Amino acid sequence: MAKFNPSEYSVLIQYRKIDGHFFYVGTVKELPDVEVYEESYVDAYSEALATITNLYEMAQELSRPFPLPASTSTEYSGRLTLRVPKLLHKKIAEEAQNDDISINQFLIYLISRNIEKQNMISPIKNRHMEVVFLTGEMRPPIEYHVSSAMNAPQFQFRSYDKQKLISH
Repeated sequence: MAKFNPSEYSVLIQYRKIDGHFFYVGTVKELPDVEVYEESYVDAYSEALATITNLYEMAQELSRPFPLPASTSTEYSGRLTLRVPKLLHKKIAEEAQNDDISINQFLIYLISRNIEKQNMISPIKNRHMEVVFLTGEMRPPIEYHVSSAMNAPQFQFRSYDKQKLISH
């Protein structure tokens, strides 16, 4: 059996305001009940890893199963079965035919394109807490809207007092 490594687990650290104070909050995707609160990012990450290790050791002592890290808990074959309404199936088939490609190629294109959009938007959403901390405003600094599945995100930037913003 491979040696246990808590770093293989999906740890997310977010900066949150709780009861009027800011904390780095660590959560673990595979262990949804785990939350740690610390004054620094490094401390939150270290405490999350220590918590994973402690829970693993307790599970071993009690001969209980312990969740595997998300990265190794599933094998992917590349095959996916998807049921869609008949009307949507028709529209997908027509669009694929218009582009002279298979339905499979068309769906791979759409899914890949959407994932790229999400990857572009996610860093903006993740920086929201930093901007809240710097500006004291709870509104996100950037709003994004996607008017339809085929359109790119449209960003609307809000202006802030430049004195309040500190670039990192």
